[in-house]
Amino acid sequence: MTRNLPITARELSALEEILFTEDAAGSREQLQKEYGEVPLGRFVRSILGLDVQAAQAAFADFIQSGAFTADQMRFIDTIITYLTKNGTINKEMLFEPPFTDQSDQGIMGIFTTDAEVHSIIRIIDRINANAQRSPDLGLVSVNNRKHTTSPPLRNDTHYDTPSSATAQTTSKD
Repeated sequence: MTRNLPITARELSALEEILFTEDAAGSREQLQKEYGEVPLGRFVRSILGLDVQAAQAAFADFIQSGAFTADQMRFIDTIITYLTKNGTINKEMLFEPPFTDQSDQGIMGIFTTDAEVHSIIRIIDRINANAQRSPDLGLVSVNNRKHTTSPPLRNDTHYDTPSSATAQTTSKD
C-alpha cells in the first residue's frame, strides 16, 4: 500500500477478513458510519501514508521533463510531503492550504500551462487509483460499490480521472 502499487484482490480480501471478522472491534457498517463511503484501500492508505520514495518516483519523469522554477519545485515537494502523510490527495485540495501557501490560486497560480497542471493531475489520479484498485478489480469500496470520481478542476479543461487514465505506474516493489 505505501509503495504506490495497486492493491490486489488477495490483499483486499485479507484486509477485509482482518477488519470485518466477528472478533474485530468494528464492522463494515461502523467504518462507513465513521468515515463515509471511502474505498477500503484508500482508507488504509490514509492511515499509512505513501512511501516518500514511491511519491518521488511518481513525479520523477514529470520533474525531469522540464525546467521548473523554485516555486514550482516547492509546490511539487508540498504534494509529495502531503502524500507521505495522507496517502492520497483530493484534487480540490490543490486549491486549499497548504497548496495555497505560495499562491492564493493554488496549483493554477504556480504552474502557467494547462499541460503542466494536467500532468500533475494525471500523476495524482494514478496514485489515488493505486490506493483503491487492482488492474483486474476495478475500484472497490468498503461497501463494494464503485468509487465515483470528483469533477474536473476547471470548467474549461478536462483532466483525466482514475477511470479514464490508461497509463499504469511501472514502479517495482
